[in-house]
Parts: sequence; C-alpha cells; structure tokens
Amino acid sequence: MIRECREPNCQPVRRGVIISPAALGDNILMLPLAHYMKNALALDQIEFIGHAESIDFWPGRSCVDRVRGIEQVAFHRLFAPPDDFELADRDPLITALAGYEWVVSFLGAGHVDFESNLLFTVHCSHAAEVVVLPLKPGEKAGRHVSRFYIEAFRRETPALEEHGVQGSAGEMDLARALLWPRPDDTRAGHLLLERYGIEPMRPLTVIHPGSGGAAKIWPAENFCALADRLASDGMQVAFLLGPVERERLDGAERERFSRAGVCMDGLDLSQVVQVLTCVDLYCGNDSGVTHLAAALGCTTLAVFGPSDPAVYRPCGPRVEVVRELPEQFGRVCEAGVDRVAEAAGRLLAPA
Repeated sequence: MIRECREPNCQPVRRGVIISPAALGDNILMLPLAHYMKNALALDQIEFIGHAESIDFWPGRSCVDRVRGIEQVAFHRLFAPPDDFELADRDPLITALAGYEWVVSFLGAGHVDFESNLLFTVHCSHAAEVVVLPLKPGEKAGRHVSRFYIEAFRRETPALEEHGVQGSAGEMDLARALLWPRPDDTRAGHLLLERYGIEPMRPLTVIHPGSGGAAKIWPAENFCALADRLASDGMQVAFLLGPVERERLDGAERERFSRAGVCMDGLDLSQVVQVLTCVDLYCGNDSGVTHLAAALGCTTLAVFGPSDPAVYRPCGPRVEVVRELPEQFGRVCEAGVDRVAEAAGRLLAPA
C-alpha cells in the first residue's frame, strides 16, 4: 500500500505500471522499457503486473520497485463489450489501477473493447496516460524487440513531448545487466550447489536444455555431447531442469543427462538466480532462463534455431549467440556441437 505523505513539502509518489500476460523471457525483454519509463518520465516507482512466478524475484534485483500477480486483478472483465461493462463504486478494478500516472499494457493489444474499458477504468479515479502495446513486433521487425517496445511506447504517446522527454530507443544500451544479485545471493547459491555435490570454487557450466517452445529446443543429445567436452577439460557441468523438462523428458533422456552432469531440478526462480551468480558459463536455448542468465550479467551462450537473434538476442554484457540452420537445429549433429563448443571456448578464454 502506498501511503500519502502529509508533510508540507512532500511531493506525491509518481508511479507507472506495466501490465504483461507474458512468460519469463518476454517479461525480461520489457525491462529496458521499464528502465526507460522510470528515467525518462522521472517516475519514483515503476511497478509490474504479470504472472507472479516469473516476476516475484525482481524487486531488489531490478529497476522494478513492486510486482503484483496478474491473477489478482480481474482484467478479464475489460474484454466485455462497452455496453455490458459496468463499474461499481469503489470497484476493485478502479482500486487496482488507481494512483498510476502511466499505465502500459501488453494485455489486450488489438482488442478495441479492452482498450476502451481500460481507459475508462483508469480515468474513473484520476487522469493518466494509458498505452496498449503489442507483445510481438511482427515478422519483419528488423530490430531488437526491447527497442521495438520503447519505440512503440514513444509512437503511441504524443504527450511525451509535453513531458519534455527526449532521446530514442536506439540510445538504450542492451549490453548492460538488467538484473543484479542481492548481497546474499552468491552465498545462497554456494549452499545450493553444495547440496547437489558441486564444488562452488571450481569452474562450473550450467546448461538449461529446455524452452517453453518445443521448436526452440536443441536436441538433448547435443547438449550432453557439449557437456562431455566441457567435462573433459575439467569443467563441472550441471543441468537445470524445470517443470517443462520434467514433463517432456523420457527416462532415457534423463539418464543421459545424469551421466553427462549433475541434474538440478525443483528450484524456484529465486534459487535459479542464486545458482547463476556462481557460474563461469551458462548455455541454453532461446528460453526464459537464458534471458535471465544474460540479464544477470552471466557469461551466456545461447543456441538459436528458428528465433531471429536480431530480434530476440538476450540482453546482457557478455552474450554470444550460435544460430543453427533450421534444417540442422532439430537434429543430433556433431558439427553443430563443434560450433557451440568453439563458442564456449572463446567465452571461457582468459580476457
């Protein structure tokens, strides 16, 4: 709850909010927009409403000051035809959106009724700028999606000039960390590694072999072959396995991962952050965890197939993307493992 300051010289807290129905990776790619809004608009706080499991670890580790689960707000009501849309006095929807100077929603893009009802709801309590943006940039975007979000925000908000906002999306540095560890994250990460029999002070590569999109997954055997090569050079290797991997992997694939490295599963995203603060190299597909690793500043190697790196490259200070040809990406391929292993060697080489 934001309390109103009653001191004579106290200014009200200036807040903005981003509403997103997306998963972890897309939400991380919205962080440059959050940073841009907070700084360009001189906001005291930027808040984020999304799926709680993908954002609840952000406060204290990002520019986002507060998060809220999208399930806590009855946004489905906003999709009703305007003639059927009603708000009661002190309606929870009004309360949920009260107090924001800027409201940016990736929910409801292209849905005229939603946009109209959102605008009406916000303005029931106060005057504010309301912008609805598309989640996907389109097939011929030609630029990084994080820049697309900022450019779309500027394009849809002529009032920016009235606020004295200058600059463009091109000025946003996408090679900087978007997330940062809390002071106790590395120590907690060491304890987690020790629980799995991993020595925190020895070189470690963490591989996440999954993705929310099945078409984005490099074959498990390729990752295992990569792990074998890294282990032969003295590297400890651990596999991060989330709920999707536990569901998709058959017994033989899981056994193969267990032979190639230590399998770490059952971790929540805060624990994944803690582990990632301890790694020498992270490797994965175009996935939310890969975007998380890059955003934390980890040395990150991403293996892309159908995704366009020009649009969806992970944001971070030390990222390399190996893009396999579509006809090769989904196959067990020694040449592909060679290319990824060579990239790993470059990233691990002393500066």
